[in-house]
Amino acid sequence: MNYQNKINAAIQFGLLVNYIVEDEQIHRVATLAKPKRKNGWYVSYGDLLVMGDWVTGITKVWKPQGQQRSSIDAKRIKEAIERSKQQKREVQQKAAINARVQYQQAQQVAVHPYLSMKGISAADGLRLAGKWLLIPLYDVKTNELVNLQRIAPDGTKLFLKGGQITGTGCPIQLMDEPISRVFICEGYATAASIHHVTSQPVIAAMNAGNLMPVAKAVKQRWPGAEIVIAGDDDWLTEKETGTNPGKFKALEAANAIGAKVSFPPFTLEDKKAGLTDWNDYYLANSNKAVA
Repeated sequence: MNYQNKINAAIQFGLLVNYIVEDEQIHRVATLAKPKRKNGWYVSYGDLLVMGDWVTGITKVWKPQGQQRSSIDAKRIKEAIERSKQQKREVQQKAAINARVQYQQAQQVAVHPYLSMKGISAADGLRLAGKWLLIPLYDVKTNELVNLQRIAPDGTKLFLKGGQITGTGCPIQLMDEPISRVFICEGYATAASIHHVTSQPVIAAMNAGNLMPVAKAVKQRWPGAEIVIAGDDDWLTEKETGTNPGKFKALEAANAIGAKVSFPPFTLEDKKAGLTDWNDYYLANSNKAVA
Protein backbone atom coordinates (compact mmCIF):
# COMPACT_ATOMS: atom_id res chain seq x y z
CA MET A 1 0.00 0.00 0.00
CA ASN A 2 2.80 2.40 0.91
CA TYR A 3 4.46 1.74 -2.46
CA GLN A 4 1.35 2.83 -4.38
CA ASN A 5 0.96 5.84 -2.08
CA LYS A 6 4.56 6.73 -2.85
CA ILE A 7 3.84 6.65 -6.59
CA ASN A 8 0.72 8.76 -6.03
CA ALA A 9 2.75 11.29 -4.04
CA ALA A 10 5.32 11.55 -6.85
CA ILE A 11 2.59 12.09 -9.43
CA GLN A 12 0.89 14.67 -7.24
CA PHE A 13 4.20 16.52 -6.92
CA GLY A 14 4.40 16.66 -10.71
CA LEU A 15 6.74 13.80 -11.59
CA LEU A 16 5.78 11.65 -14.56
CA VAL A 17 6.35 8.16 -13.17
CA ASN A 18 4.67 4.77 -13.46
CA TYR A 19 6.87 3.14 -10.82
CA ILE A 20 9.46 4.01 -8.18
CA VAL A 21 12.92 2.39 -8.12
CA GLU A 22 13.71 1.75 -4.46
CA ASP A 23 17.50 1.66 -4.45
CA GLU A 24 18.42 4.87 -2.57
CA GLN A 25 19.83 6.37 -5.78
CA ILE A 26 18.84 9.55 -7.61
CA HIS A 27 16.53 8.93 -10.55
CA ARG A 28 15.85 11.70 -13.04
CA VAL A 29 12.38 11.75 -14.59
CA ALA A 30 10.20 14.02 -16.69
CA THR A 31 7.76 16.40 -15.07
CA LEU A 32 4.23 17.47 -15.89
CA ALA A 33 5.52 20.98 -16.63
CA LYS A 34 8.40 19.75 -18.83
CA PRO A 35 7.40 16.31 -20.18
CA LYS A 36 10.20 16.24 -22.78
CA ARG A 37 12.96 16.96 -20.25
CA LYS A 38 14.17 15.01 -17.22
CA ASN A 39 14.14 17.94 -14.83
CA GLY A 40 12.44 16.01 -12.03
CA TRP A 41 14.18 13.67 -9.63
CA TYR A 42 13.52 11.39 -6.67
CA VAL A 43 15.33 9.19 -4.17
CA SER A 44 13.49 6.40 -2.36
CA TYR A 45 14.63 5.24 1.08
CA GLY A 46 12.24 2.58 2.40
CA ASP A 47 9.13 4.52 3.49
CA LEU A 48 10.79 7.87 2.73
CA LEU A 49 10.57 9.55 -0.70
CA VAL A 50 12.52 12.74 -1.46
CA MET A 51 11.48 14.55 -4.66
CA GLY A 52 12.56 17.68 -6.50
CA ASP A 53 12.32 19.79 -9.64
CA TRP A 54 15.49 21.32 -11.11
CA VAL A 55 13.56 24.06 -12.88
CA THR A 56 11.59 25.39 -9.93
CA GLY A 57 14.09 24.36 -7.27
CA ILE A 58 11.20 22.99 -5.18
CA THR A 59 11.75 19.84 -3.12
CA LYS A 60 9.25 17.76 -1.19
CA VAL A 61 9.41 14.80 1.18
CA TRP A 62 6.77 12.07 1.47
CA LYS A 63 6.39 9.68 4.39
CA PRO A 64 3.36 7.54 5.29
CA GLN A 65 0.72 9.48 7.18
CA GLY A 66 1.17 9.29 10.91
CA GLN A 67 4.86 8.37 10.78
CA GLN A 68 7.30 10.86 12.31
CA ARG A 69 10.57 11.76 10.64
CA SER A 70 13.58 10.39 12.45
CA SER A 71 17.10 11.79 12.69
CA ILE A 72 18.10 9.22 10.07
CA ASP A 73 15.34 10.55 7.81
CA ALA A 74 16.64 14.11 8.24
CA LYS A 75 20.14 12.99 7.29
CA ARG A 76 18.86 11.15 4.22
CA ILE A 77 16.78 14.15 3.10
CA LYS A 78 19.77 16.47 3.33
CA GLU A 79 21.95 13.94 1.51
CA ALA A 80 19.43 13.49 -1.31
CA ILE A 81 19.10 17.23 -1.88
CA GLU A 82 22.87 17.73 -1.91
CA ARG A 83 23.34 14.84 -4.33
CA SER A 84 20.70 16.31 -6.60
CA LYS A 85 22.38 19.72 -6.57
CA GLN A 86 25.73 18.16 -7.38
CA GLN A 87 24.27 16.14 -10.24
CA LYS A 88 22.60 19.28 -11.61
CA ARG A 89 25.91 21.14 -11.49
CA GLU A 90 27.65 18.32 -13.34
CA VAL A 91 24.98 18.23 -16.06
CA GLN A 92 25.14 22.01 -16.49
CA GLN A 93 28.94 21.95 -16.67
CA LYS A 94 28.83 19.37 -19.48
CA ALA A 95 26.24 21.48 -21.32
CA ALA A 96 28.42 24.58 -20.89
CA ILE A 97 31.39 22.81 -22.46
CA ASN A 98 29.17 21.65 -25.32
CA ALA A 99 27.87 25.21 -25.77
CA ARG A 100 31.39 26.65 -26.06
CA VAL A 101 32.47 24.01 -28.54
CA GLN A 102 29.40 24.48 -30.74
CA TYR A 103 29.69 28.25 -30.58
CA GLN A 104 33.39 28.29 -31.48
CA GLN A 105 32.88 25.93 -34.41
CA ALA A 106 29.88 27.85 -35.81
CA GLN A 107 30.05 30.52 -38.52
CA GLN A 108 29.40 34.23 -38.29
CA VAL A 109 25.82 35.10 -39.21
CA ALA A 110 25.27 36.88 -42.51
CA VAL A 111 21.56 36.22 -42.91
CA HIS A 112 18.95 33.94 -41.35
CA PRO A 113 15.19 33.58 -42.04
CA TYR A 114 14.32 34.18 -38.37
CA LEU A 115 16.24 37.45 -38.25
CA SER A 116 14.66 38.58 -41.52
CA MET A 117 11.21 37.71 -40.19
CA LYS A 118 11.90 39.82 -37.09
CA GLY A 119 13.30 42.77 -39.05
CA ILE A 120 16.79 42.42 -37.57
CA SER A 121 19.75 43.30 -39.78
CA ALA A 122 22.64 43.35 -37.29
CA ALA A 123 23.38 40.15 -35.36
CA ASP A 124 26.58 40.80 -33.42
CA GLY A 125 27.58 37.81 -31.31
CA LEU A 126 25.24 35.35 -33.00
CA ARG A 127 26.53 32.31 -34.90
CA LEU A 128 25.17 29.91 -37.49
CA ALA A 129 25.40 26.10 -37.34
CA GLY A 130 23.68 24.58 -40.35
CA LYS A 131 20.11 25.84 -40.31
CA TRP A 132 20.31 26.79 -36.64
CA LEU A 133 20.84 30.34 -35.42
CA LEU A 134 22.87 30.20 -32.19
CA ILE A 135 22.07 32.69 -29.43
CA PRO A 136 24.88 32.64 -26.81
CA LEU A 137 23.68 32.66 -23.21
CA TYR A 138 26.03 33.95 -20.54
CA ASP A 139 25.77 33.59 -16.78
CA VAL A 140 25.16 37.24 -15.89
CA LYS A 141 27.08 36.96 -12.62
CA THR A 142 30.23 35.35 -14.06
CA ASN A 143 29.99 36.45 -17.72
CA GLU A 144 30.76 32.87 -18.80
CA LEU A 145 29.13 31.26 -21.84
CA VAL A 146 27.05 28.41 -20.38
CA ASN A 147 24.27 27.63 -22.85
CA LEU A 148 22.87 28.26 -26.31
CA GLN A 149 19.40 28.94 -27.59
CA ARG A 150 19.09 27.45 -31.07
CA ILE A 151 16.49 28.93 -33.42
CA ALA A 152 15.35 27.18 -36.61
CA PRO A 153 14.22 29.09 -39.74
CA ASP A 154 10.59 28.54 -38.74
CA GLY A 155 11.19 30.06 -35.29
CA THR A 156 11.41 26.80 -33.32
CA LYS A 157 13.57 27.45 -30.22
CA LEU A 158 15.62 24.90 -28.27
CA PHE A 159 18.10 25.18 -25.41
CA LEU A 160 20.95 22.72 -25.01
CA LYS A 161 19.89 19.67 -23.01
CA GLY A 162 20.66 20.15 -19.32
CA GLY A 163 22.07 23.64 -19.82
CA GLN A 164 21.74 26.43 -17.29
CA ILE A 165 18.94 28.88 -18.06
CA THR A 166 18.20 30.62 -14.76
CA GLY A 167 20.32 33.74 -14.39
CA THR A 168 21.57 33.63 -17.99
CA GLY A 169 21.01 36.03 -20.84
CA CYS A 170 22.22 37.20 -24.22
CA PRO A 171 23.81 40.65 -23.92
CA ILE A 172 23.81 43.29 -26.63
CA GLN A 173 26.51 45.99 -26.29
CA LEU A 174 27.02 45.18 -22.63
CA MET A 175 30.54 45.76 -21.37
CA ASP A 176 32.21 45.13 -18.01
CA GLU A 177 32.87 48.81 -17.46
CA PRO A 178 30.26 50.92 -15.62
CA ILE A 179 27.04 51.47 -17.53
CA SER A 180 24.40 54.10 -16.86
CA ARG A 181 21.33 52.30 -18.21
CA VAL A 182 20.40 48.77 -19.23
CA PHE A 183 17.21 47.15 -20.51
CA ILE A 184 16.14 43.59 -19.66
CA CYS A 185 13.57 41.80 -21.79
CA GLU A 186 12.53 38.29 -22.80
CA GLY A 187 13.60 37.23 -26.32
CA TYR A 188 16.57 38.09 -28.50
CA ALA A 189 14.48 39.73 -31.25
CA THR A 190 12.90 41.98 -28.64
CA ALA A 191 16.33 42.85 -27.25
CA ALA A 192 17.71 43.69 -30.70
CA SER A 193 14.71 45.92 -31.42
CA ILE A 194 15.09 47.78 -28.11
CA HIS A 195 18.81 48.29 -28.74
CA HIS A 196 18.16 49.58 -32.26
CA VAL A 197 15.73 52.20 -30.94
CA THR A 198 17.56 53.23 -27.77
CA SER A 199 21.25 52.50 -28.54
CA GLN A 200 21.41 51.28 -24.93
CA PRO A 201 22.75 47.94 -23.59
CA VAL A 202 20.15 45.17 -23.43
CA ILE A 203 20.02 41.66 -21.99
CA ALA A 204 17.62 39.06 -23.37
CA ALA A 205 16.56 36.77 -20.51
CA MET A 206 14.86 34.33 -22.92
CA ASN A 207 11.63 33.91 -20.95
CA ALA A 208 9.41 35.73 -18.47
CA GLY A 209 10.34 33.43 -15.57
CA ASN A 210 14.01 34.37 -15.97
CA LEU A 211 13.45 38.15 -15.74
CA MET A 212 13.72 38.11 -11.95
CA PRO A 213 17.02 36.13 -11.69
CA VAL A 214 18.60 38.22 -14.46
CA ALA A 215 17.39 41.48 -12.94
CA LYS A 216 18.88 40.57 -9.56
CA ALA A 217 22.19 39.58 -11.17
CA VAL A 218 22.31 42.82 -13.18
CA LYS A 219 21.57 44.85 -10.05
CA GLN A 220 24.42 43.10 -8.24
CA ARG A 221 26.89 43.49 -11.11
CA TRP A 222 26.03 47.10 -11.99
CA PRO A 223 24.52 48.58 -8.80
CA GLY A 224 24.60 52.14 -10.11
CA ALA A 225 22.87 51.51 -13.43
CA GLU A 226 19.29 52.48 -14.18
CA ILE A 227 17.48 49.22 -14.99
CA VAL A 228 14.38 49.06 -17.17
CA ILE A 229 12.37 45.84 -17.46
CA ALA A 230 10.86 45.91 -20.96
CA GLY A 231 8.05 43.40 -20.56
CA ASP A 232 5.80 41.58 -23.00
CA ASP A 233 2.05 42.16 -22.96
CA ASP A 234 0.54 38.68 -23.10
CA TRP A 235 -2.94 40.10 -23.51
CA LEU A 236 -4.24 37.11 -25.46
CA THR A 237 -3.20 34.75 -22.66
CA GLU A 238 -4.89 37.10 -20.20
CA LYS A 239 -8.05 37.05 -22.28
CA GLU A 240 -8.09 33.26 -22.30
CA THR A 241 -6.87 32.50 -18.78
CA GLY A 242 -7.25 35.71 -16.78
CA THR A 243 -3.48 36.02 -16.24
CA ASN A 244 -0.84 38.00 -18.12
CA PRO A 245 2.52 36.27 -17.42
CA GLY A 246 4.55 38.80 -19.42
CA LYS A 247 3.26 41.77 -17.43
CA PHE A 248 3.18 39.94 -14.10
CA LYS A 249 6.77 38.70 -14.30
CA ALA A 250 8.07 42.04 -15.55
CA LEU A 251 6.38 43.95 -12.73
CA GLU A 252 7.53 41.34 -10.21
CA ALA A 253 11.16 41.69 -11.33
CA ALA A 254 11.00 45.48 -11.38
CA ASN A 255 9.50 45.65 -7.90
CA ALA A 256 12.10 43.25 -6.51
CA ILE A 257 15.05 45.48 -7.44
CA GLY A 258 13.42 48.90 -7.66
CA ALA A 259 13.67 49.09 -11.44
CA LYS A 260 11.56 50.88 -14.00
CA VAL A 261 9.19 48.90 -16.20
CA SER A 262 8.01 49.49 -19.74
CA PHE A 263 5.33 47.83 -21.87
CA PRO A 264 4.47 48.34 -25.55
CA PRO A 265 1.67 50.94 -25.85
CA PHE A 266 -0.47 48.80 -28.09
CA THR A 267 -3.76 50.05 -29.43
CA LEU A 268 -6.79 47.78 -29.55
CA GLU A 269 -6.11 47.33 -33.26
CA ASP A 270 -2.53 46.27 -32.49
CA LYS A 271 -3.74 43.65 -30.03
CA LYS A 272 -6.31 42.34 -32.48
CA ALA A 273 -3.46 41.97 -34.97
CA GLY A 274 -1.65 39.69 -32.47
CA LEU A 275 1.11 42.06 -31.33
CA THR A 276 2.58 41.25 -27.89
CA ASP A 277 6.19 42.45 -27.48
CA TRP A 278 8.58 45.30 -28.30
CA ASN A 279 9.75 43.60 -31.49
CA ASP A 280 6.14 43.58 -32.71
CA TYR A 281 5.85 47.22 -31.74
CA TYR A 282 9.14 48.05 -33.46
CA LEU A 283 8.05 46.41 -36.70
CA ALA A 284 4.72 48.23 -36.63
CA ASN A 285 6.05 51.55 -35.32
CA SER A 286 9.75 51.73 -36.15
CA ASN A 287 9.89 55.47 -35.51
CA LYS A 288 8.63 55.24 -31.91
CA ALA A 289 10.84 55.01 -28.83
CA VAL A 290 10.68 52.26 -26.22
CA ALA A 291 10.88 54.41 -23.09
